[in-house]
Amino acid sequence: MGRLPTPVSGNAKMRRWHYCVCALFLLLAMQAFTFLDLTLYGEPDGRGGDTMTASFNLLLVVTGLVLFGTGFRRIKSVQTGAILALGLAGLLLCSAVWSVSPSATLREGTVYLFVIVGAIGIVCSIEPDRFMNLLARLCFFSGAASVLLYVVSPSIAMTEDGLRGIFIHKNILGSVMAIGVLATLHGLRARKGRSLSSAFFTIFMIIVALLSQSGTSCLTIFVYCGTEATIALIRKGGFVRLLGITLVCVALPLVLYGTVFSDSLLEIMGKDPTLTGRTEIWRFVIPDIFEKPWLGWGYLAFWVPDNPAAREISDSLLFDVPEAHNAVLELLLNVGLVGTAIVVLLFVRNIVLATRCLRTSQKTTATSTLLYSAGVIVVGVTEGVLLNPLEAATSIFFITGLFCEQAIWVEGWRRRQAHLQRLHTIPVPSEVCTQ
Repeated sequence: MGRLPTPVSGNAKMRRWHYCVCALFLLLAMQAFTFLDLTLYGEPDGRGGDTMTASFNLLLVVTGLVLFGTGFRRIKSVQTGAILALGLAGLLLCSAVWSVSPSATLREGTVYLFVIVGAIGIVCSIEPDRFMNLLARLCFFSGAASVLLYVVSPSIAMTEDGLRGIFIHKNILGSVMAIGVLATLHGLRARKGRSLSSAFFTIFMIIVALLSQSGTSCLTIFVYCGTEATIALIRKGGFVRLLGITLVCVALPLVLYGTVFSDSLLEIMGKDPTLTGRTEIWRFVIPDIFEKPWLGWGYLAFWVPDNPAAREISDSLLFDVPEAHNAVLELLLNVGLVGTAIVVLLFVRNIVLATRCLRTSQKTTATSTLLYSAGVIVVGVTEGVLLNPLEAATSIFFITGLFCEQAIWVEGWRRRQAHLQRLHTIPVPSEVCTQ
C-alpha cells in the first residue's frame, strides 16, 4: 500500500519554522500590522500606499511563495480548486486592461494572486486542525494586542465609531474576532481537551468584537455560536434534540431579519442607521453596474478618488463612499457578471465540497466550512466580502474550501489503495507465477 499523500511534518525545528512563516502570512493577509503604518504616516486619506505598505505586500508575496513551494508536491490533492482560484486571480489581473485605474488594479490583483498562492501552500503543507489552532491563537493575540494598543495609545486604537485596535478599521477587527471564534469552536469540536482555554479565547474575542461595535461581526458570531450550540443539542437526542430544533425555528427568522434589516438593529442599539446610508448607496450604484455589466470597471478600481462616477455618488450623498456595502453589488461593480459568476461558483462549490466532506474523517473541517459560508452570507448582505485580498475573510474562504477538497481526495485515495490491496491478496495459481 502506498504512502498517504497528506500533509506531513519534518523534524520539530522545521515544523516551527513552517508555522512561523504560516503565522506571518496570515497576519499580513489580515492587515495586523496596520498600526505601524498609522503610527508613521497617519490616516490613509485616500492615498494609494506608502513604503511600509509596499514592504508588507512584498513580504506577503515572499511568504506566499515559500508556503506554496513547501506544499507543491501535494498540490494534486487540491488541483481543481487551485486552478479555479488562480483563474479568478488571473481575471482580476486581466481587468487592468479595461480598468479605470490600471495601476490600482494591477497592485491589488497581484496581492490577491499571492494570497491565493499562499492559501494553496498552507492547505498542502499543514493539517486542518493544526491550522485552525494556529488561526485561533493569531486572532486571540490580535485582539489582545488591540486592547493593549488602546491602553498605550487610545488615539490610534479608538475611533468615533468603535475600537479598531491594530487594524485600519473597526469592521476588520470585528471580522478577525468572528473568524477567531469560528476557529476556537473548531478546536472544541476537534479536541475534547483544552476546552477551558478555548472557552476563554472565545469569550475574550466576543468582548473585543462588542468593543469594536461592528454589528455585522457580532451578528456573525451569534450565528456561529448559536449554530454550534444547536448542533450539540440536536446530537443529544430525546427532549434535548426537540429543544435544539425549536431553537432553530425561533432563531432562524431572527437572524434573517437582523441580516436584511440591520438598520433596525442599529436603531435599537442607539446608533444612527443613516451613518452608512447603505440603501441610498445601492440606488446610486445600480446604474453604474448597468453601464459596464459584463466585465465591470476593473478590479478594486471603481472607488478610487479620481473616478468621476465614484465622486458623483459621494457628492450626491454628502460623504465619502468607500464601497457599495453589499457583496454582490461590489463584485458586479468591479468584475462584472463574468467575475461575479466565478466567485459565486467557488462559493457554491465550497458548500458542496463541505457537504460531501461530512462523510469523511474531516467532519470537523466540513462543519467549520459550512459555518463560515453562512457567515459570508450574513456579512455579504451589508458589506463587501471575498473581494479585498487583505481581509482575513478572503484567505480563509479559499483555505477552508481547499481543505474540504483535499479531505475528499484523500478519502478517495484511501479507497483506491484499499481496493488495490484486496486485489493483491487474491491467490494467484502457481502455473501463472512460473510462466
